Amino acid sequence: MTVLSERLKTLRKKHKLTQKDIANYLGMTESGYGYYEQGRNEPSIETLQKLAVKYNVSISYLTGEEHERKKALVADHEIELTEEEFNFIKELKKHPLLFHELASDPAKKVKELIKLFRVKQLILEEDIEEYGDVKK
Repeated sequence: MTVLSERLKTLRKKHKLTQKDIANYLGMTESGYGYYEQGRNEPSIETLQKLAVKYNVSISYLTGEEHERKKALVADHEIELTEEEFNFIKELKKHPLLFHELASDPAKKVKELIKLFRVKQLILEEDIEEYGDVKK
């Protein structure tokens, strides 16, 4: 399966639609659409545009050139995040004091915190290599 076929199937299921629903939307047969999800045929640019509109994603996302961006509410601001940033925020919400720091300029602070987290991971990896265990 290609990235495109996997994403088409995943998005369709996420939206609780059948192959027949999407085929009707595209004005084609169910088996014709099914071939897209099986990776046996590739849709035209026009069909990709229709699918991108239907699922509210970019064509680049459908074809695997970019990752789906997620939105999170941080300090009453909705910000777009990558999968990594979104997962980081999910973990950060478990620590209210740290999460409170995001109140001013949340988009910038999320990126800063992720950089700090990566530096911490590198330091921990170096400690493991040098000392054989993690120093906290």
